[in-house]
Amino acid sequence: MAEQRQRGLPAEVQAVGESIADWRRTRVSGEPMPAELWAAAVALAQRSSVYRIARGLSLDYGALRRRVTDAVASPAGGAAGARGFVEVSGAQLLGVTAPAGPVVEVAAGDGARLTIRLAADAALDVAGLVAGFCARRA
Repeated sequence: MAEQRQRGLPAEVQAVGESIADWRRTRVSGEPMPAELWAAAVALAQRSSVYRIARGLSLDYGALRRRVTDAVASPAGGAAGARGFVEVSGAQLLGVTAPAGPVVEVAAGDGARLTIRLAADAALDVAGLVAGFCARRA
């Protein structure tokens, strides 16, 4: 049955599946799967689908999903795997330079932020916007 599941999968998935099958044939009962086999399965699931890889390798979907989530949450290795907030404005995406004007930033104690960027000639009730933001946070 496991061979049937692997039939339509890429060669890399089949190779990991064969390694897992070899480990299953020779393991001591109750022994957890080696970390390097889990790491290979996680890498495949990150590039494809957790469900597809779990099914193709005959692994527990929930266990593989947790390991993929953990790998994403705490990446091992530098900036390539680092996660964080990156702000990109519409003007930056379109390659348009935004008109220079005042910027008002308000940060609440709970971490909520309001940023208002105004064009040089914009007429806007900034005090009203800030008061509304503060009132909704209270």
